[in-house]
Amino acid sequence: DGQPIHTIADAVHKFFLNLFTIPDAALSFLDTGWYPPSKTGKSGNVDGRNLKRFICSTLRPSDDTLQQELLISILTNNPELVHHYWTSLSAMSFDPRPSPKWLQNMALAARIISLPIPSPLMGASFITKILGNPVPTSPPPPIKIIADNILPSQPLTRLLLGKALQHADPVVRYTVVTVLSFAFSKMAKVKMVFDSAIASSSEIHKEKEGGGVTIQEMWTTGLEELFDEIRKRMPDLHIIVALVQSSSKVTEKKENESDVSMTALHAGALRLARWYQILFPETLMEARFDVGKFLPKDISTIVLNDYAKMGVENTNGVVDDVLMVEINILKLLLESNGFKWWNKS
Repeated sequence: DGQPIHTIADAVHKFFLNLFTIPDAALSFLDTGWYPPSKTGKSGNVDGRNLKRFICSTLRPSDDTLQQELLISILTNNPELVHHYWTSLSAMSFDPRPSPKWLQNMALAARIISLPIPSPLMGASFITKILGNPVPTSPPPPIKIIADNILPSQPLTRLLLGKALQHADPVVRYTVVTVLSFAFSKMAKVKMVFDSAIASSSEIHKEKEGGGVTIQEMWTTGLEELFDEIRKRMPDLHIIVALVQSSSKVTEKKENESDVSMTALHAGALRLARWYQILFPETLMEARFDVGKFLPKDISTIVLNDYAKMGVENTNGVVDDVLMVEINILKLLLESNGFKWWNKS
């Protein structure tokens, strides 16, 4: 592409990018979204195994920036390989600890989770278009593959995530809060794609498929199964609540000497609670959780000023952490059906 190559490492990186990420040029082929590759044809046989072997056994993305960029490029162009990559990793390398290696691993996890949803989700071979809008002609991809692209059960196990959120070091807690926020944000985007597929398929797939089920019903059931799967993987609500409350108490007293502001941790924990409320409201209802517990002792300190309403950033280019705490608390309260303002004194 005309870009200058300065070192041997750059030249090797360029070679592998061309080899593995240009569709139909070498070992990369037009992907099937999150569907497994076809068992017939070149993309589903030797070349697919070569790619899996290369990313799972050869690359060391946490140790080298160029290797990480190569991995991200390969997974972006071959999203069906994300599931295989996750399953090749050891949970031991993600056991929470405030070490540079662990932080690098979590940063890589955040990048993989944040990869774009395949466009279209259902893969080019599995859609038709009506008035320019994609319409599914097949059931959704395997739910486990979708879930692993959102919140992988291996190596980021539910037990490991819960352990990290309760770690003594605020850097560890904040890092996991950030990764989970990426996961829930992606879940929300995937839900939008499912909702679109369900709505668009209603007009043309009225005929019954095998077993008397329509395409629309398959996508509806798939979305329900996806929510069930993610719910099994995410940390228990009581861990999130404990994190919100503990970070709030430290914030009210005095900031610890740490690389992470406790106010930023408090804001991030509240954001996680907000995701639970948006995506899994039944979790809060089943736990009979009172969102009012998130209120500070002095409710008058929560002021949503004009800057917050307009989304204006401060002079440092980031929204003030204190303001984000206030915004997230207000959003949680305003959308909580069970909260009664007049019960608070």
